[in-house]
Amino acid sequence: MTFPFIGPFLVIPPGKSDFKIQASFVIPGDVEVISIWPHAHLLGKEMKITATLPDGTVRPMLWVKNWDFDWQDQYQYITPVKLPRGTKLEMTHLFDNSTGNLRNPSKPPKPVRWGEQTKDEMAICFFQFVIDSDRLNHFFIEAAKQDQRK
Repeated sequence: MTFPFIGPFLVIPPGKSDFKIQASFVIPGDVEVISIWPHAHLLGKEMKITATLPDGTVRPMLWVKNWDFDWQDQYQYITPVKLPRGTKLEMTHLFDNSTGNLRNPSKPPKPVRWGEQTKDEMAICFFQFVIDSDRLNHFFIEAAKQDQRK
């Protein structure tokens, strides 16, 4: 199953070199994560995903400290990552909408909103995981109740 972990709809102000957005999601059932696919556009600067297990253990899932638009790909874990029900996924994206960002398509920088064009921006991380088929409906029902955006 592929699950999109979506950040909030955003407006990145011009000149801001460290605009931060965050989102969180509590997993409503046991899963095994087999891959992860981060997604941002040209203003992406850094992306960090962590999983806080119910016992408080924090497990890093992904940390790209110098985002590159061309790195958008599906990354397979060598060994599936088991996450129990109640695990909190947290996503933090940093964006750079300044003149110092050489990839910024707007010269001078202008406000950038959520959108599908490369000149727009997104904050998404897709998780591909395995879940027991008898728990799938429950997972979707519980997932739909949560607002991932902060």
